[in-house]
Amino acid sequence: MLSNMNSFERVVEYCEGIEQEQLDEDASGYLHWPSKGEIEIRNLTLAYHSKPDTDIIKDLHISIQAGEKIGVVGRTGSGKSTLAMSFFRLFEPKRGTIIIDDHDIRTVCLQALRRNISIISQEANVFTGTIRYNLTLGDFADEIIWQALDVVGLKSYVSELPQKLDHELTTNGGNLSFGQCQLLCLARVILRKPKVLILDEANSSIDLEADQKIQEVLRTHLKDTTVISIAHRLNSIADFDRVLVLEDGAMREYDSPYNLLLNDSSQFAEMVKSSGSSNARAIMEIARLQQK
Repeated sequence: MLSNMNSFERVVEYCEGIEQEQLDEDASGYLHWPSKGEIEIRNLTLAYHSKPDTDIIKDLHISIQAGEKIGVVGRTGSGKSTLAMSFFRLFEPKRGTIIIDDHDIRTVCLQALRRNISIISQEANVFTGTIRYNLTLGDFADEIIWQALDVVGLKSYVSELPQKLDHELTTNGGNLSFGQCQLLCLARVILRKPKVLILDEANSSIDLEADQKIQEVLRTHLKDTTVISIAHRLNSIADFDRVLVLEDGAMREYDSPYNLLLNDSSQFAEMVKSSGSSNARAIMEIARLQQK
């Protein structure tokens, strides 16, 4: 097992349908992949292993430029998280594929795939060990670790702990708030500097302050990273490049937030309206400024 895989990836490694031989393949040929973060999802159709005849993602075809920020929304059961997990080959396609920097991910060994693409999920991907171990597993000097903690707003908190970077965390970060756990995961991402980052409802259970910090870091320190965000809070994707709206596993809409909000028949516009008039006005203004 790769020592620098986060807890989500540790679970994924053992999922049904994955051959152990694929995990043992040589990852050395992918040390610098992906180098840009260009993504093309080509006619992707996915189904659960237990229900192969029920398509969860249906013939999805979109292109994402390097560094773009893409929000993914849809009602419960629309296939959002399934799409996120497909980037780690938890689900092998029935048809179609995902291309990242001209590589079909089905041809990339799993170790390289899961090492080189980062995810922050809605679960607390923190495991038993020191803060230093959780962030780097020995790969970075303390000075670099402190810089990453400073970026995510945790430097002061950690520096006040008696053991600082050697402070022991319990399973799932039980001695941290959930927001702190997610910010710790974000610091891990900053250290790894991935070209592709998946956010699977990462802000669904955190306070507003932690959410705002995540959004700030995405727009500054991760501005060149391609981000696909399964969004819980619509405000967090209002200034993204585009929004993908899924309905029953199929693409219903794919456009800039502002263009979608101008369309009265847009499902995204309806979701924004449902969030309350004051919030809807704020989202519209953010989207309008981004469109300029």
